[in-house]
Parts: sequence; C-alpha cells; structure tokens
Amino acid sequence: MAIHLGSTAFEQKDSHMQNNRSALLASHYMFKDLPPELIDRIARLSVTKKIRAGETLFFKNDDGDALYGILDGRIRISTGTAGGQELVLNIIEKDEIFGEIALLDGKPRTADAIAIIGCELMVIHRRDVRQLIEQETALAIHFLELAGERLRWLSDRIEDAAFLDVAARLAKQLLHMAEISGEQTPEGIIVKLQPSQAELGQMLGTSRISISKHLRRWRDRDWVTLKRGTVLIKDRESLQNIIEARLDT
Repeated sequence: MAIHLGSTAFEQKDSHMQNNRSALLASHYMFKDLPPELIDRIARLSVTKKIRAGETLFFKNDDGDALYGILDGRIRISTGTAGGQELVLNIIEKDEIFGEIALLDGKPRTADAIAIIGCELMVIHRRDVRQLIEQETALAIHFLELAGERLRWLSDRIEDAAFLDVAARLAKQLLHMAEISGEQTPEGIIVKLQPSQAELGQMLGTSRISISKHLRRWRDRDWVTLKRGTVLIKDRESLQNIIEARLDT
C-alpha cells in the first residue's frame, strides 16, 4: 500500500510539472497558436536545469542547441561593447521563454545569458524538436512564420535607435511592459521595474541617471507614480504622445 501511494504521488507531481510546462509554452507567442496536443508533445521533450546566481548559462558564440523557459528565477541577456562595457539586450523573467532562435537555425548564440538570481529552467534541445518538425508539417510552417516576426521585431529595435530619443524609447518600453505584464488598477497600470532602472538604461542605451530623470519628470506631471520597484502609469496617452511626436519630427 505504501509503495502504491508513493507511486501515485510521484505520478501526480509529474503530471503537474507536465501541465506547468505545457502552460508555459502555450502562453508564449512562439507556441500559443499551436494545437494543445502538439504543445504537450513539445513539453514532454523538456528536461530541467538549475543554475546559481551569477552563473553563465551560455556565452556568445556557444552552440545554439536548446530553447529555455524560466520556471523560477531571472536571466540577463547581454553582449560586450567595443569599449569593454556590457550592453544589456533583455531581461528574461519567470514564465518567459528565450533562446528560440536556436530551434530555428542552430547557429552560435548571439549574446551571453547570465543568471541574475538562482534559476530553475525548462530546457528543450534542438535535436529533439527537429525530429518532431520532420513529423509535423504544421510545426514547420509555424516556425517559418515565427522567423518573419523575429525579423520585424529586430527592424523595430533598429528604427527606435535611429529615430527615437531616450524619452521616447523609455516611454515605448514602459508601454510595451504594461501591455505584456502590466496589472490594471482603477488608478492606472502597474508595471514592475524588472529589469531595474540601471538594467533598463542599459537595454535602451543610456544611463540609470537618465532613466531616473525622465521618470521623475513624468511623476511631476502626474503621468506616473513611482514606488520601489514599480511604476504606476496613470496617463498612457501622454507617454504615447512622446513617441508619436519624435516619430513626426
């Protein structure tokens, strides 16, 4: 009887983990339009990996051999500049997926991935997904469409750097974060500053001081309310107007 109960508990835990991984995949733009049964098949290919705070998951130019989902923790995606500084490209949070380009081309990594805090990761290796793609035409078509979306995203980032100043880039990033993970309240939309102001500055190609200056200016105009680790967006229209004004000049 004891063995039976232990086995049942293990099966329930395994089923719960499977459901969590399927849900993580289904919530991500890369997989959300796929049939549930196909998402489950992809989730079953995954394994778990744990890394400590400060540990590097992969370096730029390492083989791109896997996709990662963050079950717990936070990852910084960055690259080095010609002057020896670190340029933060993105901060990946819990319940987000990264490294998807590796599933599409298997080419070397384009940046470093470093754990900001201890992480538990879902790992799906490219070799396993390739076998599934050969069996499922719908998955192959889906990934082709995804590659097109990725090119559009990259084009937007290049355009922002060319035509938008720091204030406009910050406003656009805050509105993007509000759309993706913001919490709607009667007063406005709460956006968690994860990344921090310093990391946000690195992502936008400026300093923490510049980020802080613009946030305080918007606070004084009653567009936002600042609290430790969060920004309450009270006036989305004014932030959007900053972006549009820069694009019109």
